[in-house]
Amino acid sequence: MTVKFDMDLARDCVGQYESAIDSLDENIKLIHNTYISLRSKGWSGAASDKFSNKFSDVYYMWNKAIEQLESTKQALEIIEQTAEPIHNMSSRLM
Repeated sequence: MTVKFDMDLARDCVGQYESAIDSLDENIKLIHNTYISLRSKGWSGAASDKFSNKFSDVYYMWNKAIEQLESTKQALEIIEQTAEPIHNMSSRLM
């Protein structure tokens, strides 16, 4: 049985997960800071309350997504770290 593992693809996947995590985190902070800024300037009423409720839902959902992305990224890193010595050894044998 032959098992093939593409190290470049594994590294690329880890990088893509890092980018997604950073992007989500950055967007959460941006929206939160904008909301805080608007509130400090007196934004209130129904629109503010509706936004606050919606943002709470989005914030929770995005944080769950970040947790899942981080977990998957960590699993990929473990696979990459485990496979790299095997990959290097097989490269030398060819």
